[in-house]
Amino acid sequence: MKPRSRLPFYVAVFLLIAAGISLAVWRHIDLGIPWLTGEQRPVWMIEARIDFEADDNAVQASLNVPDQPPGFRILSEQAASPGYGFSIIEKSGNRTAEWTKRSVSGPQTLYFKAQFIPDENALGRKPAKEPKARNVFWEEPQATAVREVLTQAKARSSTPESMTRELIRLMQPDTRTQNTTLLVAEENYLDLLVDMLNHSGIPARTADGLKLEDARRRQSLMPFLQIYNGQQWLTFDPSNAEQGVPESYCCGARLCITAGRGGRRKL
Repeated sequence: MKPRSRLPFYVAVFLLIAAGISLAVWRHIDLGIPWLTGEQRPVWMIEARIDFEADDNAVQASLNVPDQPPGFRILSEQAASPGYGFSIIEKSGNRTAEWTKRSVSGPQTLYFKAQFIPDENALGRKPAKEPKARNVFWEEPQATAVREVLTQAKARSSTPESMTRELIRLMQPDTRTQNTTLLVAEENYLDLLVDMLNHSGIPARTADGLKLEDARRRQSLMPFLQIYNGQQWLTFDPSNAEQGVPESYCCGARLCITAGRGGRRKL
């Protein structure tokens, strides 16, 4: 009897080894799982809770969630929403967790959990669609004040990043002029910076940062300013013009909770 060829056996063993190596590489690169036994890496779990009162009507609750925040990798995302439809929607560079239900009555609680792994080399993902500066209309005398302040900032800068820093510095209390005092009196400071940067042609938005601390609950979010420089979103502290996300902070899109018709909301 002619002996069977062992080639299929060796091919199967090779494929299993290759699959194991590929899986290990993927887990290490994408999920940040260490190579060596005993090596440890911190994993942060962040939980958002949405409480609202529904009045027997259709409800749509939405929460802006981070999209690959700089310095971190998203390990997993999970929603607790019994009886609700749930989706994560990506639009115009923003990710929104959305809960929907046809008829809801009484107190409602929804949860969203995400796990993050610190990674110094992780950068914010480039938007699929190039962000564009939005048009902002100003009435007099604000229009003249905005024009003069932006002219000063442009004269002292050469890039979107330097323009942002100079504008923030001009808007600080100890450097304010009659023009900046007029503008701050009419509008929220951070929203004003966002509007002025968009008016100057630089896409800008607000973002919220969460300080990562063990076993902390009900933390307040720290507001940040973000601009798009043509390649990625950059983060600035609007109080001192420092660029970058502070250590131990996870920074993402501005938190936004909306309840549908007939609902009241609180966070």
